[in-house]
Amino acid sequence: MIRMTFLAGALALAATSALANPPDNDLGLAGVSFDQDDRTEARKAMDEQAQRPARGGELSSTIYIKTQERLAKSFEQPIRDKIGESTSE
Repeated sequence: MIRMTFLAGALALAATSALANPPDNDLGLAGVSFDQDDRTEARKAMDEQAQRPARGGELSSTIYIKTQERLAKSFEQPIRDKIGESTSE
């Protein structure tokens, strides 16, 4: 009877110890991960793109500001009724 109690206690102690520490997914394989990635393919691509430096495809802040200023000025001019009509006076 004492052996059964001791065995049950040892088993309970081992089970709680095993449940307290999550299993290690690192099996010694370089570059292999068994963790599940729940991100969508689009999110993965955007995250990868965010990690890379810009390669000239994006506008500098100076060019962006000048473009926005020119666009704002174009809205200040009245719209012509006819194509041949001049809006500047």
